[in-house]
Amino acid sequence: MILLVLLLQLPDSLPAKPAPPPAVWRALIGAYASGPETLYIYEDRGALVMLVDSGAPARLAQASESVFTSPAEGPLGGSSLVFRRNEIQAGSRAWRHLQLGPADGGQLRLTPVQPVAELLRVDRALTPPAESGAFLMPDLVEPAALDASIHLDIRYASTNNFLGSVFYSSAHAFLQRPAALALVRAARALRARGYGLLIHDAYRPWYVTKVFWDATPPASRWLVADPARGSKHNRGAAVDITLYDLATRRPVEMPSTYDEATPRAQADFPGGTSLQRWHRALLRRALESQGFTVNPSEWWHFDFRDWARYPILNTPFEELLGTAVQDTTGYTHADTLRGSNGPGRAWWDVQFYDLHARVNPADSSITGWNGITYRVLQASPAAGMQIDLQVPLEVDSIVQDRRTLRYRRDGNAFFIALAARQRPGEQRAITVWYHGKPHIGRRLPWDGGFTFTQDSLGHRWIATANEGVGASIWWPNKDYLADEPDSQRISITVPDSMIDVSNGRLRSTKQNKDGTKTYEWFVASPLNNYDVTINAGLYTHFSDTLAGEAGKLSLDFWPLAYHVDTARSQFKQVVPMLRCFEYWFGPYPWYADGYKLVETPHLGMEHQSAIAYGNHYLNGYLGRDLSRTGLGLQWDFIIVHESAHEWWGNNISAQDHADMWLHESFANYAEGIYTECQLGKTAGAAYMIGARAGVRNDKPIIPAFGVNAQGSGDMYPKGGNMLHTIRAIIDDDAKWRDILRGLNQHFRHQTVTGKQVEDFITAQAGIDLSEVFAQYLTTTKIPVFEYRVAGGTLSYHWVDVIRGFDMPVRVNIPGLGTQLLHPTEAWQTLPVTSPKAGDLTVDDNFYVSASRQP
Repeated sequence: MILLVLLLQLPDSLPAKPAPPPAVWRALIGAYASGPETLYIYEDRGALVMLVDSGAPARLAQASESVFTSPAEGPLGGSSLVFRRNEIQAGSRAWRHLQLGPADGGQLRLTPVQPVAELLRVDRALTPPAESGAFLMPDLVEPAALDASIHLDIRYASTNNFLGSVFYSSAHAFLQRPAALALVRAARALRARGYGLLIHDAYRPWYVTKVFWDATPPASRWLVADPARGSKHNRGAAVDITLYDLATRRPVEMPSTYDEATPRAQADFPGGTSLQRWHRALLRRALESQGFTVNPSEWWHFDFRDWARYPILNTPFEELLGTAVQDTTGYTHADTLRGSNGPGRAWWDVQFYDLHARVNPADSSITGWNGITYRVLQASPAAGMQIDLQVPLEVDSIVQDRRTLRYRRDGNAFFIALAARQRPGEQRAITVWYHGKPHIGRRLPWDGGFTFTQDSLGHRWIATANEGVGASIWWPNKDYLADEPDSQRISITVPDSMIDVSNGRLRSTKQNKDGTKTYEWFVASPLNNYDVTINAGLYTHFSDTLAGEAGKLSLDFWPLAYHVDTARSQFKQVVPMLRCFEYWFGPYPWYADGYKLVETPHLGMEHQSAIAYGNHYLNGYLGRDLSRTGLGLQWDFIIVHESAHEWWGNNISAQDHADMWLHESFANYAEGIYTECQLGKTAGAAYMIGARAGVRNDKPIIPAFGVNAQGSGDMYPKGGNMLHTIRAIIDDDAKWRDILRGLNQHFRHQTVTGKQVEDFITAQAGIDLSEVFAQYLTTTKIPVFEYRVAGGTLSYHWVDVIRGFDMPVRVNIPGLGTQLLHPTEAWQTLPVTSPKAGDLTVDDNFYVSASRQP
C-alpha cells in the first residue's frame, strides 16, 4: 500500500471550532485497502469524505446508517459504500480495513531487546558524543513552575511508553529558559480559548536516548534518535506536548495518540475528524507563533528555534533537582498486607506445600490446588488466616477437615475463617483450589509472572519468574519471605508434547488420557516461594556429576533439544564455577535436590535447584561486559551470577525484601570471586572495580521494611563493592574466606535479617563495621577522603559520610609508602617528608574517592 502524505497549508487564522461528528461515524473513519490501492475515510465539516491514495477528496452522501454514496465523478464512479464490520463493499470491490497500529491506532509498543534496568545502569555512566563549536550556557528550568496551567503527563517516568519501562526517577519537564518562556507565552494564549498545555516529555538526558537505542529492536531503530548524534531533547530544546481542556482537565482528541507510529501521527495527516485536526492546528499555531517548529512525522513534537546553540547534555534529573534521592513512593494497605508479618500470618508456620497446577497454553490459563501443611504457633486471631493469590486469579474453594471454609478477599489477600480450633503446637492443613489466567509478564524476569511464547522453531514454551512481585502471582501460598516450607511437591500438568522442568528431583511422569502429561517434582529442602518455577518446552536432557565437598553432586542440564550441542559446550563452565564457589562459600547447599540449569525464554533467575538460563549461550551479560574491563567476557554471566544465589539468596534468604542486598550484593561479589578463581586475584579486583561504573546512587539500597519495597539497583555493583571494600579492610584472605563460609554454615537453610549478617561479619572480623554497612546501604553518598599538604604535614579526614564514620583506608604516600590510615570526620595530621606527598593515591580496592584541597 502507499502511505498517504498530504502537506496542507495552515490557514492564516483558524476557522470556528467544529462540532464532533456523529458517534456512529467514528467506527467508519480509517484506512481501507483493495489490492494496491488505499481508501481513506475521514470526516470534514460535517460530512464523511473519501480519498483514494493521493487523488482528490470526495464527499459522501449518507443513504442509511451504514451505506454512503460516492459522487459519480469520483474514483468509485458513484458506487454505494456499504460499511461492514471490517470492510467496505463498493460495487464488486471489497476494501479491507487496515490495522495501522496497535488496536488500529495507539501508542507504539516494542519489546526491549535488552533489559532496560541494566541498560540504565550501564549507559548512565557513558559519555555523550564530543561536539565542537561555541554553545550557549545551559539553563534548564521547569515550565510547569512558571505557569500553573502547564500540566505534566511524563510518559518516561512511568511504564506507559513505547518500551514499557521507567526511565526517569520522577515526573518533571525541563527546557532551556528561552524555550520555557516561549512555552509560557503559548500557554497564556491558549487559555483564552479554554485550553492548557500537557507535556509528555521535554529535556531528556543523553543516556536515556542511548538506552532507547540499545533497547529498541534494530529493525525499529529508525523510530528513535541515534545517540551518536544525540537528539534535540538532549539539548533541552524540544518538547512533546498536547492540549487539555481547561474545563474538564482531560486531554483533547488528536488524529492519533502520542508516540503512535502510523500515518496518523504525521503533522499534516488529513484523516480523523474535523475537531481532531482543529485541535492539532490550534496547538501547532500556538507553538509556531512562539518560535517552535513541528516535526513533520510527529504532530506532538516541537523543536525550539535555537536548539543548535545548546550542547548535548547528560545531567540526570536528580542533579537538576538538587537531590541525590527522591523517594516519593506512597505505600498502601496492600503493600503492608504483602510485605509484613500481619496477624493473619504470624500465628502459623508453613511446613509443606503440595502444589498441583494444570497449565493450558491454548488460552494461557491455569487451574489447580495447593495443600498447605502448617504448624500452629499461637491461637489464631479473629482476622483468621491470610493466604495470598493475586488478581486476576480466583479462589474456587478452601477446605479443611473436609469442610468448606468461608473467606473474604482483600485485594491480593484472602482471609479465611477457620471452623476448627487451632491449638498451638498442632500440625494442620488446608487446601486452596483456584483457577484463572495469571498475569503475563511482558519482560520476565523483571515484570514477573508467566510467559507463554514459542521457541525459534515455533514450539510452545512456558516459563515463570516472580521475584519481587511474589509467587502468589500464579499459585496460592503464604507469600511472605520469612516463612519457607521445609519441603515441597510440585506437580505440573502440561500438553504431552512438552516437558516440564521444576525444582528438585523428578519423582514421576504420568501420561493422561486427555493428551496431557503430569510431572511430579519434589524439593527435600526449604525453598523460597518465588523460586518455585514452571519451565515447559521441547527440552532434552544431559547430565554430569561433581565430586564435591559434601559428596557426589548430580548436575542436570535441560536445554531446548536443538540447542543441545551448544549447551554441552557452554555448560562446561558449571563444574569449575561450583568448585570455586565451594572453596569460597562452602558446600553447595542442595545436594539432596541436585543442581539443574534450565534454558528459558527469559534472561535468567535463581530458581533453587533449577537455575533459569536465557543468556543465549554467550559469555558476558548477553555478550556484554558489565565491568567494561573485558574480564566479564571470560565467563557466562547468567551461569555464574544466578548459580551464586544458591548460596546467597537461597541458602541464606532475606526475611524482608528491603534486605535483598543479602541476595544481590553477595551474588555480584561472587562474580569477582569467580574471576579471581579463573584469572587471579588482581583480575578479580579489577572486575569489581570496573563494575563501579554501573553505580547510580539514585536511592538507598535499603528501602522501607514491611511493605515489600524495592531498594536501588545499586545493590548489585555498589553492594558488591562494599563487600570488596570490607575484604580490603580485613586484609586477611584466609579470615575473609572463613567469614564467607561461616555465613553459609551458621545461617544454613535459614531466613535472616541484614542486621544478623552484618553482626556476624563484624564479630568474625573483630572490627566494628556497622558504620561501613550504614554508609553504603542506607545513603547515596560515596565516602570522600579529603586531604591537603602544607609545611611537611598531611591533613586528612572523611567527608560525605554518616556521623561516626571511621573506616580505615590504605593510602600510598610518596616518601612513606603504603599506610593504613584511620580517618574520621575530624581533621587528622601526619608528618611527611617528600615534596610529592600530595600526589598520594588511595588503594582502589577501597570504594571511596579522594579530593585534594589547596
